[in-house]
Amino acid sequence: MFDSLSIRLKIVLLSGLCLLGVVALIVGMNLYQSQQNNQLVNTSSTRMLTAGVEELLQAKAADQAVRVQKTFGESNLVITALADQVRDLRDMASKRGLEAAALREELNHSLKTAFERNPKVLGIWLAYEPNALDGKDSEFLNDAARASNERGRFATYWSRSGGQQLNTVMVEDDLTKTTLNLSGTPYNVWYTCPRDSRRTCLLDPYADTIGEDKKQVLMTTISQPLLVDGKVIGVIGVDIALDSLQAAAGESQRFLFNGAGHMMIVAGSGLLAAVGADASQVGKNINETLGAQGKDILALLAGNQNKVLQQGELIRAVYPFSPIADAKPWGVTIDLPQQVLLADSVKLQGLLDEAQTSGTVKTVLVAVGAGLLGLLLIWLSASGVTRPINSVAQMLKAIASGDGDLTQRLDYSKKDELGELVGWFNRFLDKLQPTIAQIKQSITEARGTADQSSEIARQTSEGMQVQFREIDQVATASNEMSATAHDVANSASNAAQAARGADQSAKEGMTIIERSTRDISLLADEVSKAVGKSKPWR
Repeated sequence: MFDSLSIRLKIVLLSGLCLLGVVALIVGMNLYQSQQNNQLVNTSSTRMLTAGVEELLQAKAADQAVRVQKTFGESNLVITALADQVRDLRDMASKRGLEAAALREELNHSLKTAFERNPKVLGIWLAYEPNALDGKDSEFLNDAARASNERGRFATYWSRSGGQQLNTVMVEDDLTKTTLNLSGTPYNVWYTCPRDSRRTCLLDPYADTIGEDKKQVLMTTISQPLLVDGKVIGVIGVDIALDSLQAAAGESQRFLFNGAGHMMIVAGSGLLAAVGADASQVGKNINETLGAQGKDILALLAGNQNKVLQQGELIRAVYPFSPIADAKPWGVTIDLPQQVLLADSVKLQGLLDEAQTSGTVKTVLVAVGAGLLGLLLIWLSASGVTRPINSVAQMLKAIASGDGDLTQRLDYSKKDELGELVGWFNRFLDKLQPTIAQIKQSITEARGTADQSSEIARQTSEGMQVQFREIDQVATASNEMSATAHDVANSASNAAQAARGADQSAKEGMTIIERSTRDISLLADEVSKAVGKSKPWR
């Protein structure tokens, strides 16, 4: 089927297929490169956005750690100043001979004043070792007015209950109680830790009862030893309710990524001191609530390493800090769902996808338009190429059919392959035309010779007819002769028979000559028509 197609159609088909292939390849490469660029932009933007958000998470966690540290620092500053004050009061009483009762009243009043000036604290307390205050504990047995317990030890505790200030005396059972609390440490660690370690202690969160209604409260304690001449004579401390940390965490969480971030404060032992998203988790161990993820967080706290973890669908920033100097590190964690983290990246990807879709449609439309325009140009070019070829074919067809005008010439001025074809075809006609003219001349001369031969044959035939009639007469006369003339008659009869044969041959020759004359005449007429035309082909 392909062999029967015209050259123009073949050129258009083959060139069109090549053009469409090139256009398809370019469009495909463009779409592929666009997709690759889109993917690269998405990957890069996600990586940059993730890095930026991780840094922001770390900064937010550090900021929250500073806030919590400030809370503990303020409380620690309160008892540090108060510790200096009670030491000065004891020294002053010793130097001025102040009565023991007045000293105890003054000490309790100083704690009351400090408690009133610091409404954020849950409680402030002071307890002396037996007879370490003034050596007169035995004089103040069960003297609640002077904050002395059943053994006469000065052990006062100021707290709030129902919005009112409450002063209670710490009994010996509280000071010596060793029942394990939430963190697994003895109940009285708030007293024994600074006494035995001779340094400020920050306790892990624990539960205790406060006030007359014995309400159980989750709290932590900062306690300091009272040192005189290198000897611990008592312990002073401040209790901080975890409710205050929880409230601070909840307030801060509202501003973390428009409320999408979740904040936790973790004690060094793993107990949760504050959980912004769920207050019911406060006091629980992080290993209990987060499992293996909690262990990773505790490992970072133990190593005092701040890091951003990818745990499941969350990005979690862990920032360890020391609430007070020399304390076991606590930590602030801020969780952010990855979908929130990547929200801007997803939005950017959506915009890129829309732009790519729009670009793809435009590219395809331009490619289709370019392809159609290319096919049109190819069709016009193919028509221009095949037009001279068709002209040559038409002239050859005219020559082959006998109607050709050998005086016509093709006009093609370009110096390409078609120009060469047209030039040689015109030169072929230049050589063919005189040859045909010579053939015509020869045919004309042959026609004259044939006419002369026909006339001679005709005259010969007429002479033979006359001779035949004369011989026939001689034969008739000879029949009347005598037998002696019989041989002469036979000879005459044979001669007559020979004359008839010669006449028949002359007639056949005449017929052949006439046929040749007609053929030559027809050929001569056709050559005359070809040579006689002189208008060139345009």
